[in-house]
Order: sequence, then C-alpha cells, then structure tokens
Amino acid sequence: MAPDSAGMGMSDDTFVTIARVVKTQGRKGEVAATLLTDFPERFHTRKRLFALGESAAKQRELQLENHWYHKGMVVLKFAGVDSISDAEALVGCEIQVPRSERAELGADEFYVSDLAGCVVTDSGREIGRELAPREATMGEDALKATLTAHGFQPRVRARAQ
Repeated sequence: MAPDSAGMGMSDDTFVTIARVVKTQGRKGEVAATLLTDFPERFHTRKRLFALGESAAKQRELQLENHWYHKGMVVLKFAGVDSISDAEALVGCEIQVPRSERAELGADEFYVSDLAGCVVTDSGREIGRELAPREATMGEDALKATLTAHGFQPRVRARAQ
C-alpha cells in the first residue's frame, strides 16, 4: 500500500496536528497536551507552533518558551501565556505545525494522514480501500480500511505527524 499523488492533495501551507491541549498545568500559563506525534523530540528545536481553536479562523501563532514531559503528556509553556486564565483559552486547541515542517521519513515509511484514500493491494489485486486515518496517540495503529477480500488483515508502517 503506497500513497498516490491524489491521496496527498494538501499543499505545503496546510497544517498538521502534533498535540491537543487537555488542561492547564501549573500557575504560570503552562498547558498539558496529549502527544499526537511520533517525533516528540522535535519540541526541542520547534519554537513556532500554532494553536487551532474550534474554527480555522481561531488559529494563532505561539512561541514555545519551554516544554517537558509529565505523566505521559507534554507540558508546554508559550510566550505571553503567563496565567491560568491565559492558559484556559488554549484548552481544547490543537497544537499544529506547517505540513512543510514535518520530519522526513525513510523510503518505506508514510505519514498516516498521507494514506487517506489509498487502495490496499495484495500482489497487485485490490483487497480494500483506506477510508480515513483515525486519530491516534503516539505508538498506536491508526489506520482503518474496508476490506473487499475476507480473512486478510493488512499491516502498514505509518507514523503520526
């Protein structure tokens, strides 16, 4: 199974979600977020992130000042978010990066989001169609395919953003 150019229709100016803010953390504007990426180490080099609220019109750029890991989540401290009430405005937001800034993958690896709409084949014979990637946290399988052939379970190596 491999993505074709039709399944990769997003342009470089679109965004991908790498975390979701679930709660405030601490008293100085920190937030705790669920990781939705296989590359948490990239928080060390990322300074520019984007928070997307319930509508695309509510996206805002944020500067990451610090981060650390706590109880299976990443704690994020952004410049200008200095109180609990400031942090509360970020709860529920998706933390995103531009698609063009995703980590490069190996030749036999794909991002889950790039596999939407792909055909599942076995020896050149179509056995199913990838409907849509489901949201997954780091390390989970995240593909759901409808199979036309019975008794075959495809395995695909794919990475979260």
